[in-house]
Amino acid sequence: HQPTPTPFTLSLMLRAMFNLRGAVASRATLLRPATRPLFAQRALQPVCTLGRHCSTTPKAEEPAEKKDDKPMLIFEGAKNKLVVHLKMVSIGNLGLAITTSPLLQYAAGNKGMLMSGLFLTFGGGTTAALTWATTTYVLNMTSIPGRDALKVETPTLFGGIKTTEVEWSAITRPLGYHPFVTFEANGTKYYLDELGTMHDEAFPEKLESKINAE
Repeated sequence: HQPTPTPFTLSLMLRAMFNLRGAVASRATLLRPATRPLFAQRALQPVCTLGRHCSTTPKAEEPAEKKDDKPMLIFEGAKNKLVVHLKMVSIGNLGLAITTSPLLQYAAGNKGMLMSGLFLTFGGGTTAALTWATTTYVLNMTSIPGRDALKVETPTLFGGIKTTEVEWSAITRPLGYHPFVTFEANGTKYYLDELGTMHDEAFPEKLESKINAE
């Protein structure tokens, strides 16, 4: 037979149970990982060190650089294709005469030598004369942006195009004789065909004034 607990004993037992339960709860709280921060974090605001970096006003676009003016065609010759083709044909005839001369000498003997000499003289003479007459012919003339100068195109010996930059200050009255010449610059003569197309109406008067001023 167990003794009946007294009221004092019951109160001590209840107090001990409550203390034990509180200790267990405190230990569980300490061991449980933190699932949320102690303090709600606020979003960090950007700090402006320079006012222009944080300004909400859109940056004004820089003005576009001024584009260079395009070259303007001033003059265009009337016989451009004809001059180029004549020079090519002349060079072709001279080349043919040179290549056939040995064959004529071998096939016809003395007569072949005379014929080859005649062909070479004719081909060389016509090529030289045509080159001298057409070297001054201006095929095209254009302006050079940003400079007081001209870009002049003339035919070459083999029918190509030679481009020369002529400063306006170098233009003078032509010296010496040539059947086709309008002005001279740096010792080179240039001829503007009267039948050519003048795209700049003010250019002839300006050129004439420059030549007469010399």
